[in-house]
Amino acid sequence: MRMEPYLGRVSVRTLVQACPYPLRPLVDVDPDTVVEIESYMHRPGLLLAGFRPTDEVERHVLVFGREEFLFLRRHPPETQQTWLRLLWSCRPPLVIVGADAEMTDAFLEGAVEYGVAVYASTSPSRAILAGGFRWLERLVVPWFRIPGNLVEIFGLGVLIIGESGIGKSECALDLLGRGHRLVADDAIEVACFQDGTLMGRAPQASYGLLEIRGLGILDVRFLFGVLAVLEEKTIDLVVQLVPASAMGDIDRLGTEVEFYTLPHDLGAVPMIRLPVVPGRNLAALIEAAVRWYMLRQRGLQVGQRLIEYCDRMARGAPPDEDAQ
Repeated sequence: MRMEPYLGRVSVRTLVQACPYPLRPLVDVDPDTVVEIESYMHRPGLLLAGFRPTDEVERHVLVFGREEFLFLRRHPPETQQTWLRLLWSCRPPLVIVGADAEMTDAFLEGAVEYGVAVYASTSPSRAILAGGFRWLERLVVPWFRIPGNLVEIFGLGVLIIGESGIGKSECALDLLGRGHRLVADDAIEVACFQDGTLMGRAPQASYGLLEIRGLGILDVRFLFGVLAVLEEKTIDLVVQLVPASAMGDIDRLGTEVEFYTLPHDLGAVPMIRLPVVPGRNLAALIEAAVRWYMLRQRGLQVGQRLIEYCDRMARGAPPDEDAQ
């Protein structure tokens, strides 16, 4: 999990348009003004008490609600102006005033003087903060391109990897025929969000397209319908297709857990390796692998239960009825 927020530069127009809550300008600035932001949003907090904790507030989106203005009204106008000038002098990239707020008369004066964009929302401040700041992360999170196919199978994002020509795209085509959905073929753009979530999407040029050797480029939306394609999906499981000759020792009981480390230090994901031999139905095997993984996540480990059963029988102990 990444501890530090992402940092980037965007225009005020992009920042406002990306906000999932409708905004109207109170103090508008040039929409093409470029501001530096972090993927973080919070209330002004100690700034309203005249204390500037760090310089990072200059890159944070601030949210004002009912409580902030109630606090200001408890102090003389001169004190309010002093504290508000400190806040505006930090020049936050965007200030959002929630629908539950009743602004003081002097609130916007400093914003005009320092050129800070202030927008009002139709949503209360608590709802804005409760909704999280994933929309801010999307503006600045870096996306890295890696090889592979990403398919949604039974609700899980499955990254299919393997050497070139091993049949990843043909397998994805077979999975589409079974009702699953394509995210990306051949190349995937992957981002790691601050909470550790790995998200994958197709490059814009190849969205909805699938390359099959001998057929060329297929448009999945025309072949299977628009619902057969997803814009993005979390990466929950990796399935590696390996030539049987290069497989080496195979865990016959399925008790070992492997992890695949994504390039660019994006993180590690549980991995299942499947040997590729002529005549094997890879799509059916991948479906079974996903079901097996889902059951394992729920605590059902058949291989381990078999080992424990055989161990009890070897010791002459009575079998565990729950394990049968």
